[in-house]
Parts: sequence; C-alpha cells; structure tokens
Amino acid sequence: MINAIAIDDEPPALELLSYYAGQIDYLQLQKTFVSADDALKYMRKYPVDLLFLDIQMPGILGTEFRKKVPKDVLVIFTTAFSNYAVEGYELDVVDFLLKPYSFERFRQSCEKANRVLQQLNQKASDEKPYIYLRADYSLVKVPLDDLLYIEGLEDYCKFHFENEAPMIFRITMKGLVEKLPSSMFIRVHRSYIVHLDKVEKARGNTIYLPNKEIPIGRLYKPQLMEYYTKDI
Repeated sequence: MINAIAIDDEPPALELLSYYAGQIDYLQLQKTFVSADDALKYMRKYPVDLLFLDIQMPGILGTEFRKKVPKDVLVIFTTAFSNYAVEGYELDVVDFLLKPYSFERFRQSCEKANRVLQQLNQKASDEKPYIYLRADYSLVKVPLDDLLYIEGLEDYCKFHFENEAPMIFRITMKGLVEKLPSSMFIRVHRSYIVHLDKVEKARGNTIYLPNKEIPIGRLYKPQLMEYYTKDI
C-alpha cells in the first residue's frame, strides 16, 4: 500500500485527485492540503510514501517546496503549466501530470510510483544493516547481523561477533545506543548491549547467548521483559 498526500491550493483539483485515488486499490490518499506548511508539518509526524504536489501555489512554488520534502518521499508534480516540466524532472520527481489529466494518465503515474517504491524497498531489504564508527581517524563500516553483544569499557566499546575477532571503538554506551537500531539491539546492563535475535533464553538475572552469559541489570530488566512479552 502506498501512503500518499496531496497539496493544491485549488479545492476542485484536490477533489478530482481524491476521486481518482479512490479507484487505485494500492493507493491510500491519507489527507489533502491547500497549505504547503500544513502538509510539511504532517510529513514530519506521519509516514508518507508519495506526495502529489501542485507547482503554482501562493507563497511558494512546488519546485521550491520539493527541496524541503524528505528525500525518501516520492513526488508527482501536478500543474497546468508545462514550462515547469524540465525543472521538475531535474528535482528527481517520479512523474509530471499536466492538468487537466485523465484517470488513465493518473493511473499510469501511480503505477510508475509503485514500481519505484518496490525497487527502493527491495534494495533496502537486500542491504545488510550496518553502522559507521570512528577508529584511528577513519570511519569504519561495522556489520550488525553477526554481532552478538557489545561490552562497555569506560570510554570504549568492545564489539563481540559470532565468527570474527572483536573490534574496539572509542564511543560511550550512551552514544552507541543512539546509533544502533532499537529493533535489533537492547541495553540490558550498564556495561552490555545484546543483539535481540541472538538471545537463546533469559532466566533470572541472566541472558544466554551462544557461548556467553550476560548479566541483566536491575534498571534494565523491565524494558527487556516488556520486549519479550509484548505479543503474549
């Protein structure tokens, strides 16, 4: 499903777009806006995959507003002025709908956006997760899939992997927690962060990883228990 919104200062244009969108089964038009500022506030709070964006609007051109939109949001320009077409494509938009456009032309544009979104999602799923950390005046790419746990050593952190030698980086545990994806890692002790998928079992105040036992700190136990019982 594509989550979309639309911006146009002309309500009739939004009504037509909403009618067309209602006939595309994989498209969910969440909201329409006559104000670009209101739309930007919405995008900062809610996930949006696709933006239908008018170009000639009071206060700001759609071509300028495009630069404020998060890069991962796909954009389809809708306008009655064909002279913006070249500039629009230079801004890496998916398509350019020239008003008045038919439903068939709208459908083609949505299909193009759907293909682009599927390609982006496939690329993201194929890419293994990693983070960059600084070591010896260089940035090192650190893979996360095979990481078992992280051990805090004052101003350093030691990364323990399943099949590789440990790696040490100058970073605090607090700073590391902010970098690591919360869906993969959780802090269980003042000195330990574990990979959630590598946990074999938890008993009492101990977490069992392959060939390693990690203590669970009293302050961190409620969060850990909440994670493992949230779907029960």
